[in-house]
Amino acid sequence: MHNAVFFYLLFFIVAVPGRWCEEVKDRVVDPAKEPWSERPQNMNAAISKQAEDGRVILSFSNLAFCKFSANLATQFRTLGVRHFIFLAIDERAEVCLNQHVGRAHVASLRGVTHYSSGAIAFVEGNYAQMTVEKPRVIANILREGFDVLLTDADVSWLEDPRDLFLSREEADLEIMVDNLVGNCATDRSYLATECADVGNTGFYLARNTSNTIKLMKLIVDTYDYNVGENKKDWHDQAILQEILSVGSYNPGLADDELQSHLKIHYLPIPDAAVGRYFYPGREEWMSIFEFHRPRVVHANFVVGLSKKEEIYSKHNLWAMREAQLQKISQDIEHLQSMPDSIIEWLLDTQKHAPHAPSILQVVTCLDEIDLLY
Repeated sequence: MHNAVFFYLLFFIVAVPGRWCEEVKDRVVDPAKEPWSERPQNMNAAISKQAEDGRVILSFSNLAFCKFSANLATQFRTLGVRHFIFLAIDERAEVCLNQHVGRAHVASLRGVTHYSSGAIAFVEGNYAQMTVEKPRVIANILREGFDVLLTDADVSWLEDPRDLFLSREEADLEIMVDNLVGNCATDRSYLATECADVGNTGFYLARNTSNTIKLMKLIVDTYDYNVGENKKDWHDQAILQEILSVGSYNPGLADDELQSHLKIHYLPIPDAAVGRYFYPGREEWMSIFEFHRPRVVHANFVVGLSKKEEIYSKHNLWAMREAQLQKISQDIEHLQSMPDSIIEWLLDTQKHAPHAPSILQVVTCLDEIDLLY
């Protein structure tokens, strides 16, 4: 019995990679070769499968954020969160997420081709387009009857935050605070709704109410209008800030019905922290976080992925071992260099093959034919 297992494993280690190399070589020789099948628009089906108790836990990722997404998925599983979905906004991200998050928890955002695979600079046009795609997708999910818990890939879940939320009757939208106004920032009155200047769109629960659907549509319509009029490219949070102002609405954007009926609950900063208040240097908050570990932390208010990674390391926001993180970084680098035809083939293989090759195995095959280097 042991000999049979040994020879099976030996065959798998030696023969299987060789089979993949033949297919990789075929794809290199004939980049236009038809894939096994057309990949369907799988977003809605994947989301429905991952819904639990009428709620979808949703995140978005491009290739550059694959490491953060994999870390978030690890935290989900550690906390017992079994139902969640990552939307890949480019095909290379989809390959990376399939391997490091798991195919069952990944769907592709088809037809979106204007996103960079690298770190997206703040206020760039494509950054605004990417962020506004979130409420566009969320509005569609809400219309399907699901609530949506949106968490950006660079939000670290240290503990399960879901018991922070109120009842359906009490709030349409429950959102992380981005900034406090007046004396609130110094007197620590962080629980008062009137202290919140605007919510942080990196973490919020949107319930499938008519008010929330209207809000998401308003964010998208405002963006689309400004792009059409060649005005500034607002990202989703900037638009939200225009709509919501210190607990009231900008009458130039919000209609009277939405202004009167939308119920918002701002999550307490000690439990749902943004970088503005979590990072050391703000004395009025340091004493709080010294003795109170937040449930979730959004690693924002820093520019560049390397800075985010430093924040994660400094504040113990990683849930994965260093060797795992390095492997993902290497895979990201390999995927950036991989030809489009190979990416297409690898996606099809991940979808249809019982045991798809790893990214490293494909790179090894490509090295044999001296394609990448």
